[in-house]
Amino acid sequence: EPLEAYFIDGIHEDILNNLARIPSLRVKSRASTTQYRDQQSGNIKQLGMELGVAKVLTGSIRSDRDNFRISVQLIDALSESILWTETYNRESNEILSVQFEIARSIAEVLNMKVDQENLSAPSPGLIDISAYDLVLQARSILRDYQGRKDNERLISILQHAIEIENYYAPAYALLGAALYKEIHYGASPEIWKDSALTCIDKALALDPRLPVALSMKSIIYDNPLVARSEEALALRARALEASPSNSADMYQLGWKLFWNTDQTEKAVNLILESIKLDWNLKDPKFYCNLASIYQTFIDYDNALQYYSKALILNPDHLLALNRTNLLLYYLGEYEKAI
Repeated sequence: EPLEAYFIDGIHEDILNNLARIPSLRVKSRASTTQYRDQQSGNIKQLGMELGVAKVLTGSIRSDRDNFRISVQLIDALSESILWTETYNRESNEILSVQFEIARSIAEVLNMKVDQENLSAPSPGLIDISAYDLVLQARSILRDYQGRKDNERLISILQHAIEIENYYAPAYALLGAALYKEIHYGASPEIWKDSALTCIDKALALDPRLPVALSMKSIIYDNPLVARSEEALALRARALEASPSNSADMYQLGWKLFWNTDQTEKAVNLILESIKLDWNLKDPKFYCNLASIYQTFIDYDNALQYYSKALILNPDHLLALNRTNLLLYYLGEYEKAI
């Protein structure tokens, strides 16, 4: 039966997140791959070039809510040969364990060493599909978050998910995130700090290496009203260690190191790598983001080079045009302004 888009997107994101836990594997983010979600067929070699990847994972899912079928293929982007293919026919409560199984199989095919504990579903490994569905709904709301009404929906949905499955760590972590957002709406510290941290600590008790919980706790500790910045930095590092290809944690850790430590080279490498994981090489915004980072680092030659690449892809790209001209004027190179 047809599945809701948020459900398909959620499984897509979960599989990517599990693959991102493999230390030696660099996984493109959901942001850079979503546009290919509905692509039925196509030139895998071209897709690999656009994403800047050597391997492409394709797949499909069918479900009647009691059972599901996930079919996946790992394809070499250069030769377009199939490296591995598998179909999983399981009961709906096995949806989490199958996603980790897919990640472990890919690691094995690619001869990559993995921490089996980090690529195993937290005990008991089974989940009521209704609770999982609610968490995917919550993540969909967060992606298109509009304000207070959305936050009220988030809290209600996630509390319901926990009522169904009170050991589901991501539900607690996301509820903690929603409670923290109440800081924007005049909530007391008992709500945005204490209640949020209680939920996040519950998530970490259930799954000590859950990246979203570690990241969220880092955000709360970094709040000036909490002021536990050293612990916030350590938590962000732990989140990236648990999921080495998580571009958001990579980006945030990079900037924390850049501004708060003397680890400048490591910080710059993390920030640049996070941008590369997040964007499509055929997207002018990708080059604009790289250029703006180099501009922040006062590397103006590289900044202009990447703005130029954006304009090669789209000569009318307003962001690239404006930033190029502003930088050229700043450098006093008025005659080169476009």
